[in-house]
Amino acid sequence: YNLDINIPLILEKRLKYNWDQIIQNDRLIPLPQVPHVEEILENFLLNGKWSKSKRTCYIALCGGLITFFNSALPESLLYYCERAQYNSLIAEQPTRNLSQIYGAEHLLRCFLQLPELLNEVYIYPDEQHLVKSFFKEVLNYLAQNATFFSKAFIENKNKIKK
Repeated sequence: YNLDINIPLILEKRLKYNWDQIIQNDRLIPLPQVPHVEEILENFLLNGKWSKSKRTCYIALCGGLITFFNSALPESLLYYCERAQYNSLIAEQPTRNLSQIYGAEHLLRCFLQLPELLNEVYIYPDEQHLVKSFFKEVLNYLAQNATFFSKAFIENKNKIKK
Protein backbone atom coordinates (compact mmCIF):
# COMPACT_ATOMS: atom_id res chain seq x y z
CA TYR A 1 0.00 0.00 0.00
CA ASN A 2 1.48 3.31 -1.05
CA LEU A 3 0.38 6.25 1.04
CA ASP A 4 1.29 9.76 0.04
CA ILE A 5 1.06 12.18 2.93
CA ASN A 6 0.79 15.79 1.89
CA ILE A 7 2.42 18.05 4.47
CA PRO A 8 0.83 21.53 4.49
CA LEU A 9 3.23 24.26 3.35
CA ILE A 10 3.23 25.98 6.75
CA LEU A 11 4.41 22.70 8.33
CA GLU A 12 7.08 22.19 5.66
CA LYS A 13 8.39 25.64 6.58
CA ARG A 14 8.31 24.65 10.25
CA LEU A 15 10.36 21.52 9.49
CA LYS A 16 12.94 23.63 7.64
CA TYR A 17 13.06 26.23 10.44
CA ASN A 18 13.56 23.52 13.08
CA TRP A 19 16.27 21.85 11.00
CA ASP A 20 18.06 25.20 10.67
CA GLN A 21 17.86 25.85 14.41
CA ILE A 22 18.97 22.37 15.42
CA ILE A 23 21.53 21.49 12.75
CA GLN A 24 22.83 24.85 11.53
CA ASN A 25 22.63 26.79 14.81
CA ASP A 26 23.36 23.88 17.19
CA ARG A 27 20.23 24.48 19.27
CA LEU A 28 17.77 22.03 20.88
CA ILE A 29 14.05 21.94 21.48
CA PRO A 30 13.50 22.26 25.24
CA LEU A 31 12.06 19.11 26.78
CA PRO A 32 9.62 18.08 28.06
CA GLN A 33 7.38 19.83 25.57
CA VAL A 34 4.02 21.35 26.43
CA PRO A 35 1.82 20.12 24.94
CA HIS A 36 3.34 16.71 24.38
CA VAL A 37 2.27 14.29 21.64
CA GLU A 38 -0.38 12.55 23.72
CA GLU A 39 -1.96 15.89 24.73
CA ILE A 40 -1.95 17.09 21.11
CA LEU A 41 -3.75 13.95 19.95
CA GLU A 42 -6.17 14.02 22.90
CA ASN A 43 -7.07 17.61 22.03
CA PHE A 44 -7.41 16.65 18.36
CA LEU A 45 -9.95 14.00 19.35
CA LEU A 46 -11.80 16.37 21.71
CA ASN A 47 -12.10 19.08 19.05
CA GLY A 48 -13.18 16.83 16.18
CA LYS A 49 -16.77 16.77 14.98
CA TRP A 50 -17.14 13.29 13.51
CA SER A 51 -19.68 10.51 13.45
CA LYS A 52 -19.47 7.99 16.28
CA SER A 53 -17.96 5.31 14.02
CA LYS A 54 -15.35 7.69 12.59
CA ARG A 55 -14.46 8.88 16.11
CA THR A 56 -13.98 5.26 17.19
CA CYS A 57 -11.63 4.67 14.24
CA TYR A 58 -9.73 7.90 14.94
CA ILE A 59 -9.26 6.91 18.59
CA ALA A 60 -7.71 3.62 17.45
CA LEU A 61 -5.55 5.40 14.86
CA CYS A 62 -4.32 7.87 17.52
CA GLY A 63 -3.36 4.92 19.70
CA GLY A 64 -1.46 3.35 16.82
CA LEU A 65 0.25 6.64 16.02
CA ILE A 66 1.39 7.01 19.64
CA THR A 67 2.73 3.44 19.65
CA PHE A 68 4.60 4.06 16.40
CA PHE A 69 5.94 7.38 17.71
CA ASN A 70 7.26 5.79 20.92
CA SER A 71 9.06 3.04 19.01
CA ALA A 72 10.29 5.17 16.08
CA LEU A 73 11.62 8.18 17.98
CA PRO A 74 14.95 6.77 19.22
CA GLU A 75 16.02 5.38 15.84
CA SER A 76 14.23 7.47 13.22
CA LEU A 77 12.94 10.79 14.53
CA LEU A 78 15.97 12.33 16.21
CA TYR A 79 18.76 14.30 14.60
CA TYR A 80 22.22 13.11 15.59
CA CYS A 81 22.82 16.18 17.74
CA GLU A 82 19.63 15.45 19.76
CA ARG A 83 20.92 12.06 20.95
CA ALA A 84 22.67 13.27 24.11
CA GLN A 85 19.52 15.12 25.20
CA TYR A 86 17.49 11.96 24.57
CA ASN A 87 19.98 9.78 26.47
CA SER A 88 19.91 12.05 29.52
CA LEU A 89 16.10 12.14 29.50
CA ILE A 90 15.89 8.36 29.34
CA ALA A 91 18.38 8.08 32.20
CA GLU A 92 16.26 10.47 34.33
CA GLN A 93 12.83 9.07 33.39
CA PRO A 94 13.27 5.53 32.05
CA THR A 95 9.60 4.53 32.39
CA ARG A 96 7.99 7.63 30.92
CA ASN A 97 6.55 7.32 27.41
CA LEU A 98 8.41 9.40 24.84
CA SER A 99 5.03 10.67 23.63
CA GLN A 100 4.71 12.34 27.06
CA ILE A 101 8.04 14.16 26.65
CA TYR A 102 8.28 15.14 22.98
CA GLY A 103 5.90 17.45 21.19
CA ALA A 104 4.69 18.77 17.86
CA GLU A 105 8.11 19.03 16.18
CA HIS A 106 8.85 15.34 16.58
CA LEU A 107 5.25 14.34 15.82
CA LEU A 108 5.59 16.21 12.54
CA ARG A 109 8.81 14.30 11.77
CA CYS A 110 6.87 11.10 12.49
CA PHE A 111 4.54 11.86 9.58
CA LEU A 112 7.55 11.92 7.27
CA GLN A 113 8.36 8.32 8.30
CA LEU A 114 4.81 6.93 8.06
CA PRO A 115 4.67 6.30 4.29
CA GLU A 116 7.72 4.04 4.50
CA LEU A 117 6.24 2.10 7.43
CA LEU A 118 2.87 1.74 5.78
CA ASN A 119 4.48 0.24 2.67
CA GLU A 120 5.06 -2.82 4.88
CA VAL A 121 1.47 -2.99 6.15
CA TYR A 122 -1.62 -4.19 4.32
CA ILE A 123 -4.52 -1.80 4.70
CA TYR A 124 -7.85 -2.92 3.31
CA PRO A 125 -8.92 -0.76 0.37
CA ASP A 126 -12.06 0.46 2.16
CA GLU A 127 -9.91 1.61 5.11
CA GLN A 128 -7.28 3.42 3.04
CA HIS A 129 -9.46 6.51 2.64
CA LEU A 130 -10.05 6.65 6.41
CA VAL A 131 -6.32 6.44 7.17
CA LYS A 132 -5.52 9.18 4.62
CA SER A 133 -8.33 11.33 6.02
CA PHE A 134 -7.01 10.85 9.57
CA PHE A 135 -3.46 11.86 8.62
CA LYS A 136 -4.72 14.88 6.69
CA GLU A 137 -6.89 16.03 9.60
CA VAL A 138 -4.11 15.63 12.18
CA LEU A 139 -1.69 17.57 9.97
CA ASN A 140 -4.26 20.31 9.40
CA TYR A 141 -4.84 20.44 13.17
CA LEU A 142 -1.10 20.91 13.70
CA ALA A 143 -1.00 23.58 10.98
CA GLN A 144 -3.83 25.48 12.66
CA ASN A 145 -2.18 25.36 16.09
CA ALA A 146 1.19 27.05 15.74
CA THR A 147 1.36 27.43 19.53
CA PHE A 148 2.05 23.69 19.78
CA PHE A 149 5.52 24.32 18.32
CA SER A 150 8.40 25.55 20.43
CA LYS A 151 9.14 29.26 20.11
CA ALA A 152 12.46 29.11 21.90
CA PHE A 153 15.37 26.80 21.35
CA ILE A 154 18.06 26.13 23.92
CA GLU A 155 21.81 25.84 23.57
CA ASN A 156 23.06 22.33 22.93
CA LYS A 157 25.36 21.85 25.94
CA ASN A 158 25.72 18.09 25.43
CA LYS A 159 27.29 18.01 22.01
CA ILE A 160 28.21 14.57 20.76
CA LYS A 161 31.54 14.57 18.99
CA LYS A 162 31.47 12.79 15.66
